[in-house]
Amino acid sequence: MRVALLLLVLGASMLTAEAISCYTCFLCSETFKSSEVSTSTGCTYCGKSKALSVISRQCLSVCTQATDSDGNGQHCCQGDLCNSGERLRGLSWLLLLLPAASLAAISCRQ
Repeated sequence: MRVALLLLVLGASMLTAEAISCYTCFLCSETFKSSEVSTSTGCTYCGKSKALSVISRQCLSVCTQATDSDGNGQHCCQGDLCNSGERLRGLSWLLLLLPAASLAAISCRQ
């Protein structure tokens, strides 16, 4: 159990320490189109905001996620170019870490 917790803490700290690249655009399509975007580096967060039908993708140093029931608001993620799709992959790294943590927890029991 201690090893699993240590892996989660290390994974989270490594993720926040690195600068990432994000897609940027203003008045872009909800569906990602590479012809509409450029990329920015040195970001802490990638964001995608929606206000009515206006979509933008941003490189951010601080991001507060807040959305309404229609999906309007600010979505945040931390991963290279993670703000491309309709669903952001902010915690996709956690899915990779969970099997390793589970294996570590199982091996500690034996």
